[in-house]
Amino acid sequence: MKRDIAKLSLPLFAAFCAFTITLLAFFLTTKSISEREALAFNSLSIQVRQSIISRMQTYINALVQTKSMFYVTKEVDRGEFRHYIENLNLLQEYPGIQGIGFTKRVLKKDLVSHIRAIRKEGFPNYKIWPEFDRSEYHSIIYLEPFNWRNKKAFGYDMFTDGTRREAMDKARDTGRPIITNRVTLVQETEQDIQHGFLIYVPFYAEVAFPETVNERRDMLRGFIYSPFRAKDLFKDILTPYNKAEIGIEVFITSEDKKNLIFNSHHESVLKKALFSQQYEIEVASKKWLINTYSLPGFVNSIDLAPLLLLILGLFLSSLIFWFIWKHQKYSIAERDRAKNYEILNQIGKVLSAELDLDKLVKSITDAGLKLSKASLGAFFYHTQEDTRSSFNLYTWSGASKDAFKELQHSPIFDFTFSDKGTIRSDDITQDTRYGKIRLPFKSFLAVPIISRTGEFIGGLFYGHSEKSIFGPREQILIEGIASQAAIAIDNAKLHKKTMEAVAARDEFLSIASHELKTPITSMKLQFQLAQKLLDKKDQRVFDHDQIRKRVQLANSQLDRMSKLVSDMLETARFSSHRLDLNKEELDLAEVALSVIESLKPQLEVHGIELDFKSRVTSPHIIGDKFRLEQVMTNLMTNAMKYGLNKPIKVRLEEREGILLFKVQDHGMGIPNEQLSKIFNRFERAISSSNISGLGLGLYISREIITAHGGEIRVESIPNQGSTFTVELPRFK
Repeated sequence: MKRDIAKLSLPLFAAFCAFTITLLAFFLTTKSISEREALAFNSLSIQVRQSIISRMQTYINALVQTKSMFYVTKEVDRGEFRHYIENLNLLQEYPGIQGIGFTKRVLKKDLVSHIRAIRKEGFPNYKIWPEFDRSEYHSIIYLEPFNWRNKKAFGYDMFTDGTRREAMDKARDTGRPIITNRVTLVQETEQDIQHGFLIYVPFYAEVAFPETVNERRDMLRGFIYSPFRAKDLFKDILTPYNKAEIGIEVFITSEDKKNLIFNSHHESVLKKALFSQQYEIEVASKKWLINTYSLPGFVNSIDLAPLLLLILGLFLSSLIFWFIWKHQKYSIAERDRAKNYEILNQIGKVLSAELDLDKLVKSITDAGLKLSKASLGAFFYHTQEDTRSSFNLYTWSGASKDAFKELQHSPIFDFTFSDKGTIRSDDITQDTRYGKIRLPFKSFLAVPIISRTGEFIGGLFYGHSEKSIFGPREQILIEGIASQAAIAIDNAKLHKKTMEAVAARDEFLSIASHELKTPITSMKLQFQLAQKLLDKKDQRVFDHDQIRKRVQLANSQLDRMSKLVSDMLETARFSSHRLDLNKEELDLAEVALSVIESLKPQLEVHGIELDFKSRVTSPHIIGDKFRLEQVMTNLMTNAMKYGLNKPIKVRLEEREGILLFKVQDHGMGIPNEQLSKIFNRFERAISSSNISGLGLGLYISREIITAHGGEIRVESIPNQGSTFTVELPRFK
């Protein structure tokens, strides 16, 4: 008996140890499954939250961009507004938004004229409702798409509703986008009534932001706004998560039933959830509470692994190491994934809100560095000047600038942008696909950033001194932020162009007012002098020479004003693509001589020598004589204006079926930074108050030459002069 027990002691001890280890493994497995499901739920909740934040920021950005259109175009008519909203394509790509509209502030004294004006647009029954007497009205005059549902809101004064007015007052006083509490939209019908809310962006009379609250109230002209049907909105946002077995509640301000704007399932279903999370976000200056719940189908049925471990306890000794190793590996991957989600969440906020290109690009590069686990990274920005294309190092991290200059001169750099695709290599120094490459890193990942129009914006480059650092996961992550970055950079460039357009408009108005005021002031002084002589019955007023001088001066000033007005009208025609050419066969040399003859009086007055030579055997061309004279006059008068009274050379040459007309002065020249912009509207070679003009001459000349199928360019050296060259095809 004792011997039998002794024989059993080791098996019993082994069985006891195996059973103990099995119980420990069972406990760890059960806990791991629970943690894995909790982590998966938390990750999914973060994705849902980020989707809501990103979607709402997209709508807010669209409203802010629409407001910018009102500043660029002072009077936005109904057709322009509709065309702009249709081009945004927001309603098709992001369902849930009811539309984008404009509500106009109308003072009591302007009410009758306002209603009359809208009715003249083809709305004979238009009125502002509800109808009762008040000091000011806020009528919805634009709302696109102008369908049957949105037509119900036409003329509605949202300022008469307490909830809407609270948000409108706050938006007006702060100048920021503001969202309402829960409302029922006037567009709702008796069927499928949904909760709703609205976002308002204030529009003031001037681009400059009013400094005080009183100024903002006085200068308010209306609101760009959007109404939302919450059920339609959140159902579309949650479409990618339909199979994820996750429920959601959204509250505005506080977790109160009266503030609930959306719940995906009945409360009784959501409260039974095994996992739940609450997130607080800010949307248009108002707190939103987002509750996420795991639905019954989210938690898998009982995992067989613990039961198998209990049954197969004798095999646990050989399997335990593998299981723990797999468990640890999975946990590390999940933590890494959660960290990546957090980085993506942060970069998503930057991409949706940042309009400063430098900060935006730096944030994108740094985020990619973290996501890819690279040791160094850089962003190269694409620039296009005329026919020359180049990529410039914009920002870098983890290495010196010189390291990336070596990259720019390596064959891999050209491959990245010639194929328009991602390049990933475990060891770029040994990769025979791209030739012999010497770089201070081995693992390599390059992703081009391409805009929605197919234009190259730039490229993200990452490297690591070790091999095989970048796999498919890192490639997908970097390609993801590259696609988001393309949209964000496009938005930043659009914002920059909008601000530049506003600045150019203001500068043009300043120049135009100065240029028009000068001849008017001159004529006014002459007529005031004549008036005084008449009042004093001074006979000098009837002096023939004095009268002739006054008339000549008046004619000269009127010609000057006529030229200014003509330039502005020409610019308007070109902007509307309304340039008509009356083409005929011309002798370009005769046209040039005719222009020179007309400028002789001015040349003689200023003592300027003009040398014209034609080196063309047959100067015949098909073109519009008046327009070509206009170009030649612009170029020669510019040479007189900026040439410091030095000699001017005018040449007519030919080259392979092309006629070249050149005007060269030896004056002040054009700064290098101005050369790329000199043919733009309202640009002048120098910003000097001593030189008149609206900065439209070269813009008009370029448009005329382009319409003839030609090209105009300039070469200049500061303080040595400029040469303008016009190339015209002979018969086109």
